[in-house]
Amino acid sequence: MLPKAKINNKIVLYILIVSVCSCGVSPSDNERKVIGAWTIESIDHKDAESNLYEGALISFTEDGVFRAPRRNKNDSRTGKWEIIKIDEVDHLKIDSDNPYINGIYEVSQFSKDDLRPFQLEIIPIQTNQSEYKLGRLSSQPKDFL
Repeated sequence: MLPKAKINNKIVLYILIVSVCSCGVSPSDNERKVIGAWTIESIDHKDAESNLYEGALISFTEDGVFRAPRRNKNDSRTGKWEIIKIDEVDHLKIDSDNPYINGIYEVSQFSKDDLRPFQLEIIPIQTNQSEYKLGRLSSQPKDFL
């Protein structure tokens, strides 16, 4: 039979492991600013081949899924997004089948306090990418997120 102290230590360790594993990671402030459904309000330096257009819907979900119009019927509408740090500054990284929006962007609202901005300006750090102004949809359609 195990001594009482060893049993208590195992119980405490088990409870600690279960509570750490069951805790979800909540989104950071900058992730909260991006999460949601958006429309493209304007595109600067648009590539002539791009299928993205003013009024197109895109979305960023809490679990890191990015959605945008597909280039053709064989491409996926979904990709991934995340907030990454470059020189201690947060940037938005988009990875999708659509090469016209793939890339790493500075986000105008990351330096502001508003956690639910109505507009985002995403500025590419690569010179060959377009700059987008996004407007948050007033209602967030669940089927698009």
